[in-house]
Amino acid sequence: MRNSKLFFAAIICALFTSFSTFANDLDVNPDEIRKEIVDMVKTIDISDMEKQYERTYVQFIVNSKNEIVVVNVSKREFAERIKNKLNYKKLKTEDVQRNEIYTVPLVFKKQ
Repeated sequence: MRNSKLFFAAIICALFTSFSTFANDLDVNPDEIRKEIVDMVKTIDISDMEKQYERTYVQFIVNSKNEIVVVNVSKREFAERIKNKLNYKKLKTEDVQRNEIYTVPLVFKKQ
């Protein structure tokens, strides 16, 4: 019982953390940033993926040159591929808080 409460609390904290990163700056539209990131990673080869769907969370910061710097990827098997696609790519969205950690969920679907 204690383990299930702890697990549930951890899930709730993770959800609030991923949604609260965009709440810091009201000028930023999180959908714009997410769309840009999805466009960048949609060409990743996922043919070796075992499951039909895989969800991963990408944590990144935006540096002073408006470039993405990947800090963490929750699934190890996607880390190198996502970093290759995203690291030091410029964002078109200008109103981004610099040096703040953003978390974006990504779902890969095998076709």
